[in-house]
Order: sequence, then structure tokens, then C-alpha cells
Amino acid sequence: MFVHTVQSGDTLFSISRRYGLPVDRIRSVNGLEETNIVPGQALLIPLYEYTVQPNDTYAVIAVKSYVSQMQLMQANPSILPNRLQTGMKVRIPDISNYLAGTLQFYVIRTPEADRALINDYAPYSSAISLFEYHFGPNGDILNDLNDKTAIETTWKNRVRPLAVITNLTGGGFSSDLAHQVLQNPSARTNLVNNISCI
Repeated sequence: MFVHTVQSGDTLFSISRRYGLPVDRIRSVNGLEETNIVPGQALLIPLYEYTVQPNDTYAVIAVKSYVSQMQLMQANPSILPNRLQTGMKVRIPDISNYLAGTLQFYVIRTPEADRALINDYAPYSSAISLFEYHFGPNGDILNDLNDKTAIETTWKNRVRPLAVITNLTGGGFSSDLAHQVLQNPSARTNLVNNISCI
């Protein structure tokens, strides 16, 4: 398996054709109810054979498929890494015995509750998603969470804190808001800069 990062102009149909997978299979594996995708979105491609794309290297393919370059070379002894050509088929090794991480979602409460609950759940987690940071049409983070204790407690327990940035509004998830921000270079840059300050 490997990850395809959606590029501008990609559709589920074009990705389906590129990898020879039915659209419904890609939707199912990625939990997509709709066919809407956005640039930068990561899609899991459930194949163990990768078709080399322009500018691919073993390093790029290894990152996409979550394997080391050495594992990739061992799975493809007849392919020299410096001789990759667009259209070649590269076997992705099945590493089904890898250690899986666990992800927990956590809603920020009070510093005392955050410390107690995260300390309880941290031993069973490899990452905790701190829920939730809302963004506006110009890329500003709209809510000010009192998240310092939650972040510090997560790190102290050797668990990665992840920020959940959401387009959830009072009326539900807003694809219009996400589209508005992602399609506007200045709003998109503002959002990225604001996320880096969390």
C-alpha cells in the first residue's frame, strides 16, 4: 500500500485510472462518502505494485509506501535505483507485521481535566488529536483553546499531540469554507502560518 497526495486537477476518476483501481475501492479504503477531494489530501492506495511516475526516486516511493529504501530494493532486486523510468512497475513489500500506532481524539476541557484524562489514556496511545481548532474564510484560527496543559501533558507521556483543524461550523462540515480557504493562496498561507503557531 502507498499514499497518493492529491494534486491540483486530480479527481478520484483520474487517480483511479492512474493506478488501475475502481473509484469505489479508493472511496471505501479512505472512508470517503463523497467524491470531493482537495489538493494536499492524502489517499491510501491499496496496491502492492506501484507504477513509477515522472521524477520518482526510490526515496520518494519509499516515503509514499511507508517502507525503507532498503526494503524497496530487497523487494525489487532486478531494478537498479538509478535506472527508474516512468511506467516501470515497482513491488511494494507487504510489511503487515509492523507496529501499528493508535490515535485518540480528545476534546480540550480544563487544565486539570486535560492533565488527568490524558495521563489515563496516554499509555494506550501513540498520538492524541486535540479537538478542535476552527478556521475562518481568511485562514484565521477562530477559537482560542486553553490547550497548553493538554499539549505539555501529551509530550510528557511520550505521545504525539496532533491539532485537529476543522471546517466544522454550526451547520455541519462546510465544504464551501474549506474550498474558499484552500483555493485562495493568501488565506491558505495565513492558515498554514496560524497552524504553525498552535
